[in-house]
Amino acid sequence: IAAELRYQHHTLNKAILLVVKERFVEKIRVLGTIKKSLDRKLRRLIDNRVFQTDPKRWFQPPAPVSGEGPSVEIVEEFWGGLYEQQRHLEGGASVLTGFRTFCCQHLRQRADFSPITQEEVIVALKGMKNHAAPGPDGINAIWWKRFTSVHSHLARIFTSFVEGSLPIPEWLVEGRTVLVPKKGDMSDPANYRPITCLNLLYKIFTKMLNERVLHDIQPIWQRIVEQRGGKRGLSGCKENLLIDRCIVHDSRRYLRNLPMAWVDYRKALDSTSHQLILMLLEWLGVENNLVRCIGDLVPLWRTRFTITSGDVQIISRVVQFRRGVFQGDSLSPLLFNISLMPLSVALRAVEGYKAGRPGDRRHDISHLYYMDDLKLFASGERQLKLQLDIVVKCSEAVGMEFGLDKCAAVHIKRGRVDVGGEDVQLVDGNVIQHLVIEGSYRYLGLNQRSIVDEVQVKEALRSEYKRRLRRVWRSELSGKNKVAATNMFAVPVLLYSFGVVKSELKPLDRDTRKLMNIHRSLHPRSSSPRLYFPRECGGRGLLRVESLHDRLVLGVGCDVVNSTDPLMDFVHEYELRSVQDFLYKAADGAAEALGWEFRRGRGQVMPANSLVGMSKSWRKGAIRSAEQAILYQQHADSPMHGRFFCLIEEQGLSAQLTFHSSSQLA
Repeated sequence: IAAELRYQHHTLNKAILLVVKERFVEKIRVLGTIKKSLDRKLRRLIDNRVFQTDPKRWFQPPAPVSGEGPSVEIVEEFWGGLYEQQRHLEGGASVLTGFRTFCCQHLRQRADFSPITQEEVIVALKGMKNHAAPGPDGINAIWWKRFTSVHSHLARIFTSFVEGSLPIPEWLVEGRTVLVPKKGDMSDPANYRPITCLNLLYKIFTKMLNERVLHDIQPIWQRIVEQRGGKRGLSGCKENLLIDRCIVHDSRRYLRNLPMAWVDYRKALDSTSHQLILMLLEWLGVENNLVRCIGDLVPLWRTRFTITSGDVQIISRVVQFRRGVFQGDSLSPLLFNISLMPLSVALRAVEGYKAGRPGDRRHDISHLYYMDDLKLFASGERQLKLQLDIVVKCSEAVGMEFGLDKCAAVHIKRGRVDVGGEDVQLVDGNVIQHLVIEGSYRYLGLNQRSIVDEVQVKEALRSEYKRRLRRVWRSELSGKNKVAATNMFAVPVLLYSFGVVKSELKPLDRDTRKLMNIHRSLHPRSSSPRLYFPRECGGRGLLRVESLHDRLVLGVGCDVVNSTDPLMDFVHEYELRSVQDFLYKAADGAAEALGWEFRRGRGQVMPANSLVGMSKSWRKGAIRSAEQAILYQQHADSPMHGRFFCLIEEQGLSAQLTFHSSSQLA
């Protein structure tokens, strides 16, 4: 700058140089402002384009990584040692023999095989995402959906696979497993989660196999009520948490003993015995051709592991699956759940916790399962030890191992947590530790000691919700995309707790509006109800937390009333008689606010305005319509904000056409 000044002004006068310097500094400041503005504009364009094409890429925060990724040799040694090591199955173990007897008692006549139809192929394709990550073949589902002329040929080929007239090619079954980092040292391959991307043809085929196997095992599958993972029509985690809460409150109310234990398996999905799966499919009465076909598929399971460390991508050799299941198709979760069925039946032989009012303790609950998350309930410490011994013996028989560092026990004596409870000695010599005084266990995503720690859970959820809100509303996304991002990224954090934890909802909606005000996305005096209208009705389409809570609580409450599940019967009875119930109270309040009625009784003639007697689809529509009507009325009653809406109604104008252009704006 000084050299340019001397050249242009031919002077060394200090006063002149200072004036000229200020002028140049101001130019530099303006250029800096312009650069920042251009950077923001570029970031706005990139962020909105990324969000519109693939929202997950925008949501995904950078994972905290410590250390470099493992070498290919370490990856092959760890995962190859896990999958390629086949363990001996003790077919004569008492738990397996008992399950075979159970199957014989409830088995129905084995059905004959019918050829796979073109309609089955179409149904299997319909539920697949168009652009999900493909397997080694690199073909997305959208192409198989659009090439309708091949559907009949696929049905013929799949039928040949099941009948055994055509061998299954090895390339069809090979997967591409991506190792996704979890937490901890990234040089340790154990700190990665394997997600297998499979060929679309294989996923279509196994989806149809899954439907047929599920149909064949239905008589026994329905009787394993303790397993609520992978079952259709159930809110598995939420229902397990509801049952768990009712059990603990029952023990507290009637001052009863309740020893409990949380059991975790080490690499459960990766340790399942193939021999066990095929044997159980036979016992469950699955059609012979299906069992033989699955038996042909299992030896072909193989994959290559891919891990990305910085700019380097590591690809391993082909690893053969001699145990464990894929984690990327429809059939694998069902096969894993089938492998756990014998344990559920064996645990019923030990007396569980007897729940119910004095003199009518008819609900015997010994355990709850959600996939591999197992929680045990017993009537005494001796019974809990018997249950754990059964779990150990069954695990040894099928080749699975405990993750002792993630197992825990707690004893409730006469309704209070026993702070001096002793550790539980297992039959194999290992020890499950009793929870420390201030300790808690994370069960199905929520921290609990004897019950869910509501204060801690509420604070954690509200903190995470606000963190995500700040990330969305301080971003460079457009107004429309910010609302969509809030609905997809922030609001779902809260949904899991609705119906399980008592929620304070209005402060959460206030937090949302306050943050929008701070980031100049909402005027302080603008209409709050209009914020929650759909965009095609003149609103902004933001999801209202209070409305979502009411919908979910009413849905869960109606499902409990209508359910024939014995565990849901216990929840229903508890909610009817308990002073500590909150699900039905919340459902009553929500229904009353919407102008509907929540009838708790069973076997009654339901009035026309009762939500309980409706089908799920009708109930959802009725609740949404009532919510929108209330919000619209609140907005229309405002003398300033409602004037335009009232004018549209008075003149008989079409609201859809009136707000069509605004709904298309970004």
